[in-house]
Amino acid sequence: MLPRLLVRSVRARRRRFALLVLSILLGSAVMTLMVAITTATPGLVGGTLQRYGPNLAVVPTGGSTDLEIAGIPLESRAADPYVAEDSLDHLGSIHLASALRGVSPFLDGMADLRPAGAREGTIVPVTGAWFSGAPPLQGLPHVGVGVTAVYPWWKVRGSWPGSGQGDVGVLLGAQLAARTRLGIGDSVELTAGNGSVRLVLTAKGILTTDGPEEDRLFLDLGSAQVLLDLPGRLTRTFLSATVVPDDALARKDPDRMTENEYERWYCTPYLGAVARQVGETLPGTEVRPLRQVATGSGIVELRAAGLFLGLGVLSFVASLLAVATTAAGGLLERQSEIGLLAAVGAQRGEIRELLLGEVLVAGIVGGLLGLLVGAGLAAVGGLVVFGAPALPTTLHLLVVFAAAVGMGLAGGELAIRRAVARDPAVALRGM
Repeated sequence: MLPRLLVRSVRARRRRFALLVLSILLGSAVMTLMVAITTATPGLVGGTLQRYGPNLAVVPTGGSTDLEIAGIPLESRAADPYVAEDSLDHLGSIHLASALRGVSPFLDGMADLRPAGAREGTIVPVTGAWFSGAPPLQGLPHVGVGVTAVYPWWKVRGSWPGSGQGDVGVLLGAQLAARTRLGIGDSVELTAGNGSVRLVLTAKGILTTDGPEEDRLFLDLGSAQVLLDLPGRLTRTFLSATVVPDDALARKDPDRMTENEYERWYCTPYLGAVARQVGETLPGTEVRPLRQVATGSGIVELRAAGLFLGLGVLSFVASLLAVATTAAGGLLERQSEIGLLAAVGAQRGEIRELLLGEVLVAGIVGGLLGLLVGAGLAAVGGLVVFGAPALPTTLHLLVVFAAAVGMGLAGGELAIRRAVARDPAVALRGM
């Protein structure tokens, strides 16, 4: 009996029912959007920020590097200031390998630079690096390799070396190019050591970084190893990893953690946990977290997630009020009908069930449609803002759907309780 009454009631009041569904749909869509973005914020914001620099530096144990990143000096001293290049293939074996996003190894040295055919040259710092076309690391097909994966803001006028121009070529820092008066297309001669190794290469581009890299000459890593007579060796490697912000557990000393705490810390992509696992995998190295980069990323992630969560709560409250207002307006139009039902013997509980049934149907329809709309908006919004879709999980969708239906019932209950409490005689007179 009740289902037939619900169907007839909905058909008789299509516009009012559609308005109620729309109110719930909007609330469900906004909640889905906010939940999806809130839960995806750490990964999406972190990934976006980490496009602007690495957060881990790998150097030889006690190794000496006279360089800095993000204003952080990297200094050390060691008998063997080099790391084996093939050791990077072991990175795919760490437990948190999925957190890695970019790997860029370097080999630094000094060489004599002179224009091809010139008698005199200048001693300049040279750096071997991976450029475009570098093969992926073993077990890490998702990880970008080379300077473009870790330093996407580096700007090159011309082209990158090793991009299929016929030879590997070199990349001149903007300050070095100005000081030596070299430009794109010029042939340069590089000599290192006792002069036994000489390379003649073509300048393919001018590098602008607004940093110390502008005073260096870059060339393919393999060519640098030949030039410096250091086959298969590296002086430093920078990694970019997507990590979660440090909390109380992450700030504890791992050596003083309980077994359960250590296991949870080790399996969570904290910056310190990723650094420890990389260090365990690359013997003879020190892995130094670049805290200034990682901390700034974590703060932004937390604040962004808090902002979206707050907006989601506000949207829920606003939608609840909208549903209550819409339901109240519909019941005001039906006060004579409600009074008539009571006058012919319908109990208040039965009238309440009928009215709540209508709201429940509206909540289910509006909730489902809202999930589709919200998930679509989250995917598009994530692509536009972060470059990756913000997709809600099945659990999140179920929670939002339950909240949407509950929101409809709660908003309807606020109006229905008052409507069924009215005296039938008063309601029939339309007072």
